[in-house]
Amino acid sequence: ALGDVTIEVVGGKIRVEKETSPYHLCSIQGWVQYANIPIVCLPNHIVIIIENGKVNPDDPDVSS
Repeated sequence: ALGDVTIEVVGGKIRVEKETSPYHLCSIQGWVQYANIPIVCLPNHIVIIIENGKVNPDDPDVSS
C-alpha cells in the first residue's frame, strides 16, 4: 500500500528487510523463525505466517 516490501529468508528464518512506512514498524520486528509468531505489517497490508514450522516453546499459549 505504501510501496515495495522486501522479504528476506535465510536458514529457516524470515524478516522484512526493507519497506516504506512512517515508523518502519515492519522491519523493526526482526527475524522470525516460529510458526506461532507472525510478522504483521499493517501500514503495507501484509501479514507473514510460517506454515508447518516449529512453535516457540517459551510462548505461554503453547501447551506441551
